[in-house]
Amino acid sequence: MVISEAGERAPGAVDALEYICAMMLPDGFSRAVFKEHEVPNPAFDALISKTSSGVGTLITGENPAAVFAQLSPPALAERAMARLVAEPHGPRATPLELTKEHWGRIPRTYVECTEDRTIPLSSQRLMQELSPGSHRVTLDADHSPYLSRPDELAAALIGAIPA
Repeated sequence: MVISEAGERAPGAVDALEYICAMMLPDGFSRAVFKEHEVPNPAFDALISKTSSGVGTLITGENPAAVFAQLSPPALAERAMARLVAEPHGPRATPLELTKEHWGRIPRTYVECTEDRTIPLSSQRLMQELSPGSHRVTLDADHSPYLSRPDELAAALIGAIPA
């Protein structure tokens, strides 16, 4: 969602937006609102706990790599999972304010990952339907394509750069 806000706030500084199995939500949506439109994802939900202060979430369940990076090399996945940190609720609870004049005019690419267990393909496709106009690239990858399919991801990102 940060990428969308960056495009909205500084459209002249951005040549293109590339979403990698990420939240590409339409104007007026927050992550919380979108969750109401998604199918349940019990494997992901089982990994999430509230922070002690209640203002964010942590990944605390066992074997998060099975959801975030199941196709990735195990050693890389383990190191990546060790770096996960708490995420604050604020940005995910705040509805996006996007306009056609700013965010809407920037070329967008959505890299969807067919084996993503964090944001299932059905959710990725729903976001693309709700925010039409993006170019779609499909990778046979988990939620961490930079670990599981780095060469294919790099090619997709380079290929999406406007001429």
